[in-house]
Amino acid sequence: MKLTVAVLIGVTCAAAPVHAQTVDPLWKKTVEQAQSAKKWIAQDVDMDVTDKTAPPGQARTLNHAHLTSWSKGKPAYDAVQLEPKPEPGKADSDSIGPEVLDMLVGLGQSAAVLGAAVTRSDGQSLDGQSWTVFHVVKDKLTGKLDIKFWVDPETGCMHHSEMQFHITLMIKGTLSASYLPSLHGGCLASKTVIDAKSLVPFSNIDVRMINTPSNWVVRPL
Repeated sequence: MKLTVAVLIGVTCAAAPVHAQTVDPLWKKTVEQAQSAKKWIAQDVDMDVTDKTAPPGQARTLNHAHLTSWSKGKPAYDAVQLEPKPEPGKADSDSIGPEVLDMLVGLGQSAAVLGAAVTRSDGQSLDGQSWTVFHVVKDKLTGKLDIKFWVDPETGCMHHSEMQFHITLMIKGTLSASYLPSLHGGCLASKTVIDAKSLVPFSNIDVRMINTPSNWVVRPL
């Protein structure tokens, strides 16, 4: 089971300023936070992957991936299957790698600068606190993104995001992400949960990934 970054290329949209007569000052802070966060990438990712198409007892694998190199500006990771241990002489089970995670998380961050309408709702409760929620929808013939950001009402730093994505004949699913303030400034993802199903003809990929990134480093220029 392999879902490559190429399958997700159509998901990404070109970054552009928000089309609005007046930009909400708090939304502007969120945009700046998102752009700043894109400078960083997790060097290590723990992945809890469930293949929804696999037989009972064979669906779940625990993996650890480490960033080893870059190729044409894209991260390359070496992943090791931790549980269940691969049988001697057999390769680890294929899984959706952190390269795809990076693509999807980047997609959520990039949504902050999509040319799409943004709506704001103040005083929204989550995790026992009050947040401002920004809602962004990007709907085109080739697909749709629907994303909500729970942000700090003072700093604009993201606390949580939820995204629904559907790209015609490619992929559909949801991604939720939790964020924590970073020593580097801004807020970086601390956990992501992705449910993704391939829409590519004759493909049978339907997975859930729970990812915990750590050891953030600056992306090369």
